[in-house]
Amino acid sequence: MTSMPQKFVIFDLETTGLDPHEDRIIEMGAIKVDKQKLLETLDTMSWQCFVKQSEPLSGFIKNLTGITDEMLKDDETEAEAEALQGFFDFVGDYPLYAYNEKFDVGFVNNYYPRVYMGGWYGHRGYGRRWR
Repeated sequence: MTSMPQKFVIFDLETTGLDPHEDRIIEMGAIKVDKQKLLETLDTMSWQCFVKQSEPLSGFIKNLTGITDEMLKDDETEAEAEALQGFFDFVGDYPLYAYNEKFDVGFVNNYYPRVYMGGWYGHRGYGRRWR
């Protein structure tokens, strides 16, 4: 068993459904952890954004996530490309961990080509860092 690194990012997504090929990410959130700094100051760095949607959310997703259509139309809500770039910028070169890895990684892996018309695995080495 490998030990966790000293510094890492944990992320989580909210989506419009369960299918990464058909559904969309509606919220991205991440926490950057530096174990030494955390022990000294109890501080973490966090990042969060909502992703603009063209279709209304289902009642089920609204009830499950607490996210409303209005929250996804706010002036501070990001478009897909800006949300994903903000996520990459926040993560930097930190290793990634996900709350629900198979689900979250599946969405990011399918989201990336829609946004960038390329492959996640070639972009700044991110694809090699899933934990």
